[in-house]
Amino acid sequence: MAAGKPVLTLTGGWATAMSFALGGVTLAISGNCVLADYALADIVPDGTLGNESSVVIPNTTVRGEIGDVIEGGATRGANLFHSFQEFNVGELQRVYFANPSGIENILTRVTGSNISNILGTLGVDGPGNLFLLNPNGIVFGSQAKLDVAGSFFASTSNSLVFGDGLEFSATSPQAPPLLTINITPGLQYGKNDPRTTITNAGNLAVGQDLTLAAGNLDLQGQLDAGGNLTLLAEDTVTISDSVAQPFKAYSGGSLLIQGNQSITIAAKNNSDSGLFVGSDLRLRSANPITGDTNYTVGGNITIEQLDGNPGNFISPNDPIILANGDVSLGNYTGASLHILAGGSVTVGDIEINSTDTGDNAISPDNSNPFLASLANVTLSDQAGTSVVIDGSNQPTLDIRAGIDWTLLGGFPGNTDSGNLAPNFGTAATSANIEIGNIEIKAPNGLVLLTNQYQPNLSLVSDTLKISSLLTGDGTDQDNFNTLKSQKFSGNGGSVYIDYRGGIDISDRIDASSASGKAGDITLITNDEISLDRSFIISNTFGTENGRNIKIETGSLFATDGAQIETSTFGQANSGKITIVADDTVTFEGFKGKSEGKPEIVENRTGIVNIIRADAEGNSGDISITTGSLILKGGAQIQVRVGDREEDGDSFKQSFGDSGDIEIFARDQVFFGTENDPFGGAVTSVEDGGVGNAGNIKIEARSVSLTIGSLQSNTQGQGNAGSVTIIARDTVTFDKGPNSILSRVNEEGKGNGGDVLIETGSLFLTNGSGIISETEGEGDGGNVTIDARDQVIIEGVRIKKDPVCDDPICPSGVFSSVSKEAMGNGGDIRISTNQLILRDRGKISAEAFENKNSLSFNGGNIEIDTEFLIVFPATLPDGSDILTRAPTGQGGDITIKALNDTLSIVGDIEERPAIPDNERNDIDASGLTDGDVDIDTIDNFDEREPNSLPTEAGKAELYQRCQPGNSTGSRFINTGRGGIPPRPGEISSNTLWEDIRRPTTRGRYRSRTAFANPPVKPPTTPKPKRIIEAQGIMIDADG
Repeated sequence: MAAGKPVLTLTGGWATAMSFALGGVTLAISGNCVLADYALADIVPDGTLGNESSVVIPNTTVRGEIGDVIEGGATRGANLFHSFQEFNVGELQRVYFANPSGIENILTRVTGSNISNILGTLGVDGPGNLFLLNPNGIVFGSQAKLDVAGSFFASTSNSLVFGDGLEFSATSPQAPPLLTINITPGLQYGKNDPRTTITNAGNLAVGQDLTLAAGNLDLQGQLDAGGNLTLLAEDTVTISDSVAQPFKAYSGGSLLIQGNQSITIAAKNNSDSGLFVGSDLRLRSANPITGDTNYTVGGNITIEQLDGNPGNFISPNDPIILANGDVSLGNYTGASLHILAGGSVTVGDIEINSTDTGDNAISPDNSNPFLASLANVTLSDQAGTSVVIDGSNQPTLDIRAGIDWTLLGGFPGNTDSGNLAPNFGTAATSANIEIGNIEIKAPNGLVLLTNQYQPNLSLVSDTLKISSLLTGDGTDQDNFNTLKSQKFSGNGGSVYIDYRGGIDISDRIDASSASGKAGDITLITNDEISLDRSFIISNTFGTENGRNIKIETGSLFATDGAQIETSTFGQANSGKITIVADDTVTFEGFKGKSEGKPEIVENRTGIVNIIRADAEGNSGDISITTGSLILKGGAQIQVRVGDREEDGDSFKQSFGDSGDIEIFARDQVFFGTENDPFGGAVTSVEDGGVGNAGNIKIEARSVSLTIGSLQSNTQGQGNAGSVTIIARDTVTFDKGPNSILSRVNEEGKGNGGDVLIETGSLFLTNGSGIISETEGEGDGGNVTIDARDQVIIEGVRIKKDPVCDDPICPSGVFSSVSKEAMGNGGDIRISTNQLILRDRGKISAEAFENKNSLSFNGGNIEIDTEFLIVFPATLPDGSDILTRAPTGQGGDITIKALNDTLSIVGDIEERPAIPDNERNDIDASGLTDGDVDIDTIDNFDEREPNSLPTEAGKAELYQRCQPGNSTGSRFINTGRGGIPPRPGEISSNTLWEDIRRPTTRGRYRSRTAFANPPVKPPTTPKPKRIIEAQGIMIDADG
């Protein structure tokens, strides 16, 4: 104690007890200050310490300036106790506690009935920690400052309780016992009266930990702790700023804000406001937390209830959360939300209902250059899609996990504070994102979920789990067919998910719009996307065009009724669906009513793009590029014009063209179902539809259909599309009577589409069929098959099989005109090295007898092959090649040599193909018969002699039609010289003469037929060694 200084000595009793935990946390608080004029009497010792009472020495030099020093007190070990009746610090006053050597903690209580007003500077003249206890309340004014090198603790609790049960009480004051009190294991503070408050509007900065604990905390100004910052309220924590004065809370360590009943943070009026934390941040309350401010955290962020479960979060404005570690909270409701984390992000349900101003959001217009730079995001898709984040103009959910902050300049937010150390916080362990339901309840929204923004490649990622994600105004639909309610008026929001790891959607992503544009949906992952009974939808109900759905993934698995859909219900075009998968795309199983017709199955697993009932517009294309595509269990890809009425039996009128289906697979495409003939791919114009069906194109190494089908149909007014398959190795159809179907249905008005197959080998087995038919008004499409190696057609299915309507469904290639049709059949052309017919396999181009006695023609059949192999007939019927037309022109049948070679192996003849005749037939009969032209030739070379037939071959002609028919059928044998076509004719001395027109493989060739080849005068050739010929060939000289 300095000599000559006034001394105030207080005496009194001592009471026990106190309770508090020395654990640092940082907090920012707001409130009104209660001001008091400075007077020496504002610091009044209470006399409870007797001879160890406190002494105030005014107007002395402390830390280089004039101030007041408090000395005395009761020393217990490393602890110094002070007790006051009143304790206040006036404006411009400087009050310091003396810090004798060896003292680590200075504990001060106020036993009177008044609050403490700290309006000037309160400090410690040394490194010790300072504790201030006043059950009546504490006010830190706008000019208040702390000058404490150690930690500072202020509380409105009744007492501090030591670990051994002793108390230092402000309501029952007694002197501390004469024993060493050890604070090191930790203090606990007694319960705060919820009616008491600590208010701060000043700048409270300490070297170590800063703790404010009260019934209520009302905080403005600035809090700055070199260590931990802890803000604790028995009732409510309230934090606010103003346009002129920001609120800032700095913590070099962790920050805990706990309001047992509520936490309300409203600090977005000034763009400099925020919570800046070196380590972890925790917000804890029993009730939802309102947190309008910016968060910059070097560790983890946790918003939780008092029991540790995730806590709900509300923000009427636009919070920006930047964290070096993980972020975890419960449900969120409010304005645009930005979470950028170096680790994982876990959130419950999210509801975005508004935007915020430019400086309060991540936006290109933010005046903070760093926050503005975060607005531009480049996705990791093949196109490098650019997304602009603008929470000030779009209601935005912006979540980015697994960020490597070193790529952005270091500590999150590039915060400049001496108390914050880069990478001081908890190290991130993963880049996971897990979210419940997401809903944007305002127009023009945007959702970005990614762990590919400046990614930390050392972090692992599990599956991104989303329940539902709704960004449109028309998401409440009845079975996705009719709009039931509208949440807002405007455009639907876009969705961008760019994720390293799997994506699991358990309900739906829906960006539809009833009155504006639908939103784009983009999903990108290097792993797997899983859809189980879930939906990805971007439909349009109004006059604005639909948007696109794009998926880039390692694999896509959609099961049990899952669908991807972009359709139009209004007067607009629907969007395009594009899927790119490195490995596999799988659609499996369905739920819903099938009723035997593919058009009315709702909630079938697959991809859907439809011009719905009463709609007008074009539907977009569906494009799939993958390693392998697998559709089974009735899964379907469908693009159609027209929709069914609510009763399920009739269609409303729709206008527009349907899009195309394009499938590109590096390896295989497999359509396999169990007793469901309608799984596969369908483009159609339905009953009531006016427009053209789209095309189906598949390119792969191999294509396989089991029971399923590829269909392009018209049942309305418009043409069916084409079906094209290009497979390097094989195309296999098994057990599907309509493996490929191009049809003009009974009510349809339009032409059927063409079918083209280019492959190495084609297998049609067990009743599978390639069919081009017309049942309505229009011509059937052509069927072209170009198989490098072989075409095998064999086997049947019987009626008891649920996918076979006829008594027997044979395998085959069919072009037909039904009895009700008004149109001509399409042609069939097959080019292959080897064509094999077995077990009732068929090639048929027929026009059935017209019920109105009208004359329509069947198509032609052209076969280019080296080997036509026909196995013996299987009872009761054989394998046939037919072009019949009872009331019209029968089509021509042309069988030509391929590569100048044609061998026919087996028993097949040109004759009537009577049902169950146990024979293999070629039949081109009709009201006007078609021609049967077989160009037979065998190669030969010099080989061991074999015996030739002893009789010359005879050209046979069977007259199919009765004498009354206008024209008889003709059987034309186009020979190669050698043996004459009739026994009585003189053989030509010319060994071979090519009378055919030049041809190339893969194109139709004109047929030139000579019933009687020209005869030249005989000449006497020079003698040669004679070898019996086994066939004919062209040598090098022609």
